[in-house]
Amino acid sequence: MNTFTESIQKDFHYEFPEIINLEKVRKYTFDLSVFTEEEKEFYKKYAGSYIPEYEFSKEYLTYHLSEFEIRYIKNDIIFVGFTKSFSGIDYDLNSKKFYESDGVSASQIKNFSQFSLPSYFEKNKFFKVENYDAVTKVINQKKQKMNRPPLKKSDEIKIRELLIGFYSLLGKKEFNKIIDTYFESTVDKENYESVFFLNYTDLYLNTSPFEIYINTFFNDDIDKYDEDTIFVELKYRHAINYVSFAIKKINGEYKIIQYVGRYDEE
Repeated sequence: MNTFTESIQKDFHYEFPEIINLEKVRKYTFDLSVFTEEEKEFYKKYAGSYIPEYEFSKEYLTYHLSEFEIRYIKNDIIFVGFTKSFSGIDYDLNSKKFYESDGVSASQIKNFSQFSLPSYFEKNKFFKVENYDAVTKVINQKKQKMNRPPLKKSDEIKIRELLIGFYSLLGKKEFNKIIDTYFESTVDKENYESVFFLNYTDLYLNTSPFEIYINTFFNDDIDKYDEDTIFVELKYRHAINYVSFAIKKINGEYKIIQYVGRYDEE
């Protein structure tokens, strides 16, 4: 609980978090003259990252934007993916061999003339990524819609009190009390009880500090919320871990109307 309290007491962030920073992306270049003509043709046709079409849709990016990453750039080819989703074909500079990778394991490509993309690529509508314009578009849309002034200090105090109370009860497994005390009355109580049980277990595995972003970023579709909704995003160092609270003032009290907690790994 100390980690949560310390993180909650830190200054809130009112600027959009960094999703893409090309200055921090690893970049590699090498002379293609080392390739045979067959290798050049193969590299030009296949090298790059591959993702399913739906992962670049507005709907998917809206909920998973913080998980997107540019892994590296090699000879101006951009290799991208999501925290736990990556497929690519690349040339390894050390071994001087071509590999097909799924982000977990890699297999060497030996026969170029007989090579074809995996069958599941076609089945799941994978495509080779040429740019990340779709990601930039969603980032800009979120920035425009969440361009709000900072909370008053008195409201910040109320939000901190809510978060500390929430996690204090979560640590005690008092799930019903969390819902009765901090949630809007019409939420799906049964659904949140199961969610809290999973999150309680995850808390033992993830005690990392986090940063809190207010009304600047949210892993959800903000269009479905009223303008007076306060968006509270807890961002961890590892992009796959995040917690999203949608909060509204109801009858003079701040209440949670939506909660999404994702704890996966360090």
